[in-house]
Amino acid sequence: MIEKIDTQKTGRKVPSKQVAAYGFMTGSANIVGVAKNLYLFVYITDEFGLQLELFILANLLFFAYNALNDVLFGIYADRTRHKLGRRIPYIRYGSLFIVVTNMLIWFPWPGTYFGVPDAGVINKFIQYLLYLFAMDTVMTIINVSINAWLPEATESEEERTKMSLINKMSILIGGLFVLIVPMIYNEGGLDVFRVFLLIGNTINALCLFVGSFIIKERPELYKTSFKDISTKEIFKQFASLYKKNAFLSSIIFGFATATMVMLLNNYPKQLGYGLGLENGELWVQAIFYISHYGMLPVLSLMVKSKPVDKVIVNIIKYGLVLSVVLFSMSIILNNPLILWPFVGVAGAMATVGLYGPLIGGNAIDQDELDTGERREALYGGAGALITIPTAQIVGSLVAGGLILINYQEGVGFAQADSVFAGIRFLFFIIIFISGILTLIAIKIYPFKGDALVTLKKDLIELHKKKEASATPNQESFPKS
Repeated sequence: MIEKIDTQKTGRKVPSKQVAAYGFMTGSANIVGVAKNLYLFVYITDEFGLQLELFILANLLFFAYNALNDVLFGIYADRTRHKLGRRIPYIRYGSLFIVVTNMLIWFPWPGTYFGVPDAGVINKFIQYLLYLFAMDTVMTIINVSINAWLPEATESEEERTKMSLINKMSILIGGLFVLIVPMIYNEGGLDVFRVFLLIGNTINALCLFVGSFIIKERPELYKTSFKDISTKEIFKQFASLYKKNAFLSSIIFGFATATMVMLLNNYPKQLGYGLGLENGELWVQAIFYISHYGMLPVLSLMVKSKPVDKVIVNIIKYGLVLSVVLFSMSIILNNPLILWPFVGVAGAMATVGLYGPLIGGNAIDQDELDTGERREALYGGAGALITIPTAQIVGSLVAGGLILINYQEGVGFAQADSVFAGIRFLFFIIIFISGILTLIAIKIYPFKGDALVTLKKDLIELHKKKEASATPNQESFPKS
């Protein structure tokens, strides 16, 4: 067992300067990400005035593009030949477009009749759809590149988890804005909120731009094995990924854990209604953040004595049992307040998403052993067919569920009791199914026990051979 646990430490160490840059690059988006996620749905439906049916239609139209552009860019990115590398140019120059594309929806066009649901219907629909397409294109170019850089930077599970932890802590810092966002939105008004979003997006763009000069790629791992193959062969390789358990495990895991986070992070106001407390979104966010990030030190202790896959299974199994018990008690006693601990349980379950880069990174490592090539962006693009549209899937599920239970936008607690009961059931069933999917992902995850030991040993040997055959101008990452 000691050898198997020690295997998690095997691989290159990432310099602290690059770790810090990665944290700023991935975490700075949460300055506005928390604010946007907290109020975008409310803004779209209650103030912008887009009808729920058109909100769902826009998400469905966007769905295919959202997945397809990640696939196409992922394929292209791995084949990129640029003096700056395969990832850095997209991060650096993509950051220049963040502010404009992310602010498109917050300034209604003339003719949208702001705040009047039955007026300017088509213009509102087109503006929201354009926002989704433009914003996602820029963020895809940046995020696929950042996500592809991490598994290239190090082979070590410990280092990958550390980087993921840095990302989580950066998200937490950004998440603290949840304490002031309601004051900005409710007290300062929409104009003040827009200024806050504008400043936050500018900071995010600057962090990405500056960070692109600090992080380094490892060209010796891909230049020495680059194969100039046809487009047809690339798509053939792309399709073959879906036959691999390692890849399927990583995308199911990513989808399930992201769903839990998005549900609690993006729709706290609606859940607050269902749990019977006005301004309940503050309590939902507070409980979610405390439980979600409070689990991080617990996970850190658990992985010192248990393999990662067993830690994940234990957390999810106990979380599902507690969720069922709490939901059943709330029905039997007819008391929605009993479900408040459920928010904490769901937040704790979602914390296992910390290990997403580890699970996905091991799948990419095995692929390199099979093919000789590093294809991080191809894996990211292929996984995007499932994981990237998660926001639209969750949003459509919530909106569709609210329509079915006759939820009325903009009226707060002036709803029938059956509506609040429906909200509670909707949130519970989505969290429960996400937990089951997480267990399925770990069930088919192939790198357990001796298989993990073998993977890391073989990978380190392959990288030593590539580094030995690299010429001096193919190296930009320190070996020490």
